[in-house]
Amino acid sequence: MERVLEPELMCSENAAAYANAALGPANVEFCIELVATFPEIATPKPLKLLDAGCGPGDIGIWLAQRGAGLSVTLLDASRDMLDFAARRVADAGLGERVDIRQAYVPDAVLEPASFDYVISNTFVHHVPEPRVFWPWARRLLKPDGGLFVRDLRRPSTPAERDALVELHAGDAEPLHKEDYRASLSAALTPAEVEADLNAAELSTLEVLPLLDRYWLVRGRI
Repeated sequence: MERVLEPELMCSENAAAYANAALGPANVEFCIELVATFPEIATPKPLKLLDAGCGPGDIGIWLAQRGAGLSVTLLDASRDMLDFAARRVADAGLGERVDIRQAYVPDAVLEPASFDYVISNTFVHHVPEPRVFWPWARRLLKPDGGLFVRDLRRPSTPAERDALVELHAGDAEPLHKEDYRASLSAALTPAEVEADLNAAELSTLEVLPLLDRYWLVRGRI
């Protein structure tokens, strides 16, 4: 199945549907696997983490609540998503350790080699030219910094895509269901990700297929 790009940004109605479904079991699994890979995140050690394409901010908030020394930058291009994130950061009392930035990737103005970790969950498929994500992330990481990126895996056929939508989002709100269908159509295959990593001189990172719908890139640069 050929890749089909999604609409550039979520409207407020789509953002609300997505935000209301945030931090379900799949996102909790992402957080747990991230901390298992880089356990120092959940310690008082002073560390800086960038969540690229943070959406409503649930993952960054979850991590900041468990890592007393962790400073988190939430980055997203959608103002509607960041409005959700800002309210949740305030409700969690994390305003001093969680910074919110609105910008596109790779246009965000961030200091090179300033983060211990760059993470992203189901965001790379939103980038029209995904190959630009990897050198951008590498530039922001400190030496020996950690990269942890999970995204959807594009199915081989429309029928396989539609079956995944029914399996994982069959009971979701109609807008969320259609967003999920579009996301699967815009997603990358592990082979495409490996090619982009090779081009960015990041071939030492692991590329792992996960379950029936994800791939995961993890490791230190």
